[in-house]
Amino acid sequence: MLENIEPKRVMYYFEEISKIPRGSGNEKQISDYIVNFAKEHGLEFIQDEVNNVIIKKSSTNESSKTVILQAHIDMVCEKNKNVVHDFTSEPIKLKIDEDFIKAEGTTLGADNGIGVAYNLSILETSEVTHPNLEVVFTVDEEEGMTGAIRLDMSKLNGNTLINADSEEEGIITVGCAGGARVNIDINVNTIKLENPESFEVFELSVNGLCGGHSGIEIKVNRGNAIKILAEILKSFSDLNDDIYLYDIYGGMKVNAIPREATVRFVVNKRSLLNFLGIYNASQTRILEQYRENEGNLEINLKKLIDADISMVFSSETTKSIINILNDIVNGIYTMSSDVEGLVESSSNVGIVKYEDSKVKISIFPRSSKQEKLEEIINQITGVAKSETNTQVEVTSRYPSWDYEENSKAREVAILAYKELYGKEPIVEIIHAGLECAVFKEKNREIDMISIGPDIKGAHTPEECVSITSMQSTWEYMKHLLLKLSDV
Repeated sequence: MLENIEPKRVMYYFEEISKIPRGSGNEKQISDYIVNFAKEHGLEFIQDEVNNVIIKKSSTNESSKTVILQAHIDMVCEKNKNVVHDFTSEPIKLKIDEDFIKAEGTTLGADNGIGVAYNLSILETSEVTHPNLEVVFTVDEEEGMTGAIRLDMSKLNGNTLINADSEEEGIITVGCAGGARVNIDINVNTIKLENPESFEVFELSVNGLCGGHSGIEIKVNRGNAIKILAEILKSFSDLNDDIYLYDIYGGMKVNAIPREATVRFVVNKRSLLNFLGIYNASQTRILEQYRENEGNLEINLKKLIDADISMVFSSETTKSIINILNDIVNGIYTMSSDVEGLVESSSNVGIVKYEDSKVKISIFPRSSKQEKLEEIINQITGVAKSETNTQVEVTSRYPSWDYEENSKAREVAILAYKELYGKEPIVEIIHAGLECAVFKEKNREIDMISIGPDIKGAHTPEECVSITSMQSTWEYMKHLLLKLSDV
């Protein structure tokens, strides 16, 4: 499909890796593909125990400098509700829509498949002038950066790194937020309905939200399906023990703003009129609240006919779930006082699901300041522990990447951009997380930047990448390597 689009080898490799399932935690096949690539091209390589791969290539112009190129090989696996797709075995189905490469109802994997394709193309060609290269392909960036965390940096000699995981052409990223995962488990007590015939069974769903990357899109106040669902459930609190949940699920990835969420529950018939009145008022209010930002939002209540419901969550468990989902912080927490318009701290309630007799909630807090990150974590932990029968676990912590006052890599990147395009690039710090933060913590001397083409809708089925931007970024990457050869 992409074979006649320039740059042809970049497009070739992007299409090839799109055929390989590579969701976070399922990277063995793509890792082996990269190893086989190194073997076929006679390049030195290292594949570690977690499937990170390092490939080394000598300079093309006798430069003694060494530059590290880096991209992650995993992708976020999200799909539309009506799409049947197995991310563990099926290829991504690509399509072209004018200037954009898209996928058929799933995430595209341009984040960070484009970076992988760029780096493989540079390793393959003899026509790009570059210094000595150490090209790093990491696993599991999307779920916890464990590939970068477990990478043995002693295998690398370079102290200049170009990360290819940014998503906006013309922007040189020079800093990012740190983050963590907070997992709450609510132990579910179930009870038997004594008089099931006295209850009506309902399904409440929230759909049609934009979703998006929980770092990049958090600043535009997109709706969170889980939080909207929880808000509606909270409005029924005056009905006391006349409502019992029995199933709940929403969101697919903790680092994606959830677009859909569903809850199933029973309502005592004696409270039915009151319940429907409260629901209609809540639905009207929320749809109006999100009318401008989320014009496709749908809130639907459906009666389930002939549902065989004998066991439901206890009143205590039902209340705990609703309270926790409502009270944990979500969205923007603080704005930066140093950089105008930059989100300093945020939180994303990314997943809720009922399985193994527990309701499991996963939250992704971020901050460029460690004390604010801890503040959010403590708030979430405090809310969870205020309810009975809950456990909290904080995992996958990674640091922030702080702006460097003196950076030769940034200086050269700005100069290369001005030479190529005759204008200044934008230099910015982002609220998303990048593996650069982990590399910096491991090696304080490393000098880094991050670049990439225009990618829209990352972490959603609307993800797409601009073809013209891929071409421009490819030219910029080649020119940047030429300039770094001379430094």
